[in-house]
Amino acid sequence: MAKPSSKVMEKLKKYREKLKTGGNWFQIKDGETPIVRVLPPKNPEDFFFKEVGQHYFNETYYICPRITNDEPCPFCETADELRGSGEKEDKELAKDFSPSRKWIIFLVDRSDARPTIRPFRSPKAIIDVLTRDYLDEDYGDILDPMEGRDYKFERTGAGKASEYDASPRPKVSALLPDASKEEVKEFLEKAPDMDSLVEVLSYEDLKKVIEAGEDPDEKDDKKKEEKDPDEKHEKEGKEDKKEEKSSDLRDRIRSKLKGKSK
Repeated sequence: MAKPSSKVMEKLKKYREKLKTGGNWFQIKDGETPIVRVLPPKNPEDFFFKEVGQHYFNETYYICPRITNDEPCPFCETADELRGSGEKEDKELAKDFSPSRKWIIFLVDRSDARPTIRPFRSPKAIIDVLTRDYLDEDYGDILDPMEGRDYKFERTGAGKASEYDASPRPKVSALLPDASKEEVKEFLEKAPDMDSLVEVLSYEDLKKVIEAGEDPDEKDDKKKEEKDPDEKHEKEGKEDKKEEKSSDLRDRIRSKLKGKSK
């Protein structure tokens, strides 16, 4: 049997990195106020976070290459063209292609029975507090593994209506109480590369998503769920309107992208 291609092998390596966190993404539910410790970067010359852009299209999130890796993005280019057309309708359509932003950080949830490195998609409100305090000399080095600070994160509301906040704990503390500096260093080395947690499709694949209105990797093998006839009839009106709007949107965007390539 022939050995898998280098492309497949590279994807497998990234997948294994994801397994290290085991889908163990940290989340905050409405009303929760967890106490956490944000981890410093492996490389002192790097930020302790990674900014990630994401586009929401056809009920699916796609990582934005422009924001995430400073590379060309067909979603952003489409939004730019629509905003620049001077037409009110196009400016409204541009909102559907504009990215949202999150900031990936690594942290330890103090409520975990055993300290575990967990990734978290931080909203702007929390990253604002963390970067502010990090630059404030009065707080010292909030990320220091031996004399840093824990933080209380807060969330109220759900979905787009969610509001977040963060506040530092008054006393400095160690990341791993009773652990030596060498043990702490070994613990921090277990954190995966942040880039391995972000899957960015190629420019051409993202362009196909826009033109076709669906993920090209799922187009061939996606199975359509069978719906009850009565349920289908009940939702027919809403679905027709949604499909009409989606079809019109795709037609308008196809015309914008026709003949455009990287």
